[in-house]
Amino acid sequence: MGFMKMVFNGAPTVHTSSLTVFNAIIAGRTTHTRHAPTPHYFNYPLVWIRCDIRQLSQTPLGYNKRRLWSIHDADYLEPTPESLESKLANHMTTMHFQFPVTHIQLLTMPRYLGRPFKPINLYLLYHSDTLVGLIAEVTNTYKESYLYQCDRRHKTGPNHFQIQKPFHVSPFLNETGYYHFNITNTVSELLVVIDYYQDNKKILTATFGGKPRPLSRWQLLKTAITHPLSNALVLPRIFKQAIILYYKKNLDANFKPITKNIIRTMPLSLSHRLIWKALSQRLEQLKHGCLTFILPDGSQKKFGDPTSSLRAQISINNTWFFSTLARKGEIGFAQTYIRGYWQTPSLADLLKLILINCTLVQGMSNGAWWYRLYLKMAKRKESINTVDQSKANIQDHYDISNDFYSLFLDETKLYSSALFNDESESLGTAQQRKLQALIEPMNLAPSDHVLEIGSGWGGMAVYLAKTIGCRVTTITLSQEQYDWTNRLIQDEGLHDTITVQLQDYRTLSGQYDHIVSIEMIEAVGHKFLPDYFRQLNQLVKPGGRVVLQAITYPNHDYKRYKTSMDFIKHSIFPGGHLPSLETITSLTRQITSLRLVTANNIASSYAITLKKWAENLQENHDAAKKLGFSPDFLRRWMYYFAYCEAAFSSDYLGVYQLQFKRNAS
Repeated sequence: MGFMKMVFNGAPTVHTSSLTVFNAIIAGRTTHTRHAPTPHYFNYPLVWIRCDIRQLSQTPLGYNKRRLWSIHDADYLEPTPESLESKLANHMTTMHFQFPVTHIQLLTMPRYLGRPFKPINLYLLYHSDTLVGLIAEVTNTYKESYLYQCDRRHKTGPNHFQIQKPFHVSPFLNETGYYHFNITNTVSELLVVIDYYQDNKKILTATFGGKPRPLSRWQLLKTAITHPLSNALVLPRIFKQAIILYYKKNLDANFKPITKNIIRTMPLSLSHRLIWKALSQRLEQLKHGCLTFILPDGSQKKFGDPTSSLRAQISINNTWFFSTLARKGEIGFAQTYIRGYWQTPSLADLLKLILINCTLVQGMSNGAWWYRLYLKMAKRKESINTVDQSKANIQDHYDISNDFYSLFLDETKLYSSALFNDESESLGTAQQRKLQALIEPMNLAPSDHVLEIGSGWGGMAVYLAKTIGCRVTTITLSQEQYDWTNRLIQDEGLHDTITVQLQDYRTLSGQYDHIVSIEMIEAVGHKFLPDYFRQLNQLVKPGGRVVLQAITYPNHDYKRYKTSMDFIKHSIFPGGHLPSLETITSLTRQITSLRLVTANNIASSYAITLKKWAENLQENHDAAKKLGFSPDFLRRWMYYFAYCEAAFSSDYLGVYQLQFKRNAS
């Protein structure tokens, strides 16, 4: 308490100032006015208490006791058993005041028949009757709290303070700009005005105002009768307004980012604690690698082998992670990353550790039975790659923006695995090597006519025409790729050599000397694989070569995979499906005259390719935002790159360059 005497400059417990003796209850109203980008207004009744913090025990309020109206130290600042006065003193050591603080007034919503949600508590720091500082304790709906400490560095006028806003309070506001506080606190009036600015433009104004009444038992009882639900309805009213803004006024919602220096972290609910307990029990069986789990309160738990070279860490930012994981499994794990519920120093290392321990986590990856049923019904149409649905699926992924793909692809604009000698090589060099490795087995001549199934952005077709001089027919279902490739052909003066068609492979006729297809088989679907190989068999001339580059799923788990829904199918490639190598070889052997000549797995090169794509997209993050892509869209793609990098680097997935030759019969 010696420090407190120093802070308060030895001021007496009861002050003669009319301001400080008047502890009050204020049954007033709060208003919120959105000025931009979409106007919106609401107001509600609200009850606040104004009280000198050293007089809390002397008021009719229940101070740390159960009463009709009460104030508890544990509800304020850090969740520690210290007194509010002591906790405030600790925070004030870093503040700078023009004059010594003689007393502090608390403006707050007290407990009333339970604990209400308090979006803000204000601590008004006075020297006599002069407001010399302000501490605003702001709490968001995630129950995280942050302190805005305003002193002489933030004072812009009498009773006015201005401070930067780093803390997330609303999905409809980002974490930039600043707050401006204007406090009117007299015997006859309390008015708090908080303006929020971005780029010096007023975005929102929030107020609370009312007439102070003496803090007596009679006023407390009267207010309880006249305003029985005002404070209890704060949180439901916040959710109601959020629904109006999102669904009726179409405001974009931002996910909660990770904020440093918060004084209260998001607590684990009972259901989340139970899920965490079950998850911990499963992770105790981790055999490969070492995983460090960090909860919002900073507590850590390690699983697996602490001496392992494969180490990963996951830090939970939002405890909704646990319920989403339990409900949605693998897809929920991805969604919680995209929404910022957790972070990790290396996403690829974390996903690699999970894949290496896939037998352990497989039960957790399924999610709730009803969610699996919902996915099966919701995704049924797009998972069946008919001619019409295939076009819709392809355009869903590839027609988002040519400019977007240019942000991470190299100058060849090849969206498939390159072939690296080592990681130090450029993407362009490794992509050129990949093209050469694919066409070498065909022993092409300028007189040949080659069919390419899946044009991409024309990289292979142009390479064939320039290096061999042969004719090329290339087909795609993507309008964006079709337009781009046509322009590329014209620019390169190859319109007499290359023909590009917006066409499904099933509608082709005639025969070609050779066929090449780079990572297009993933868009065929298990049901249509027989049709695909029969068509290849019919389209290539006897003695001709069919060269595929194909991503493959493990043979041993293919039966389960065929009917499952994973992150890639759900969120990246609608209708996507990875065949197993065994499926490819058995189908070609049973129903075609195609015979496998060579098979080269270049999975390690795909891991490097994906790593470089992710680095390029990260470097061009701002450019992607300028193109109109949201932060959650970009996080989804970063997760997709890391997810696939982990799958290839751990040899869970393969990517094969397959050379087939059609027999004469």
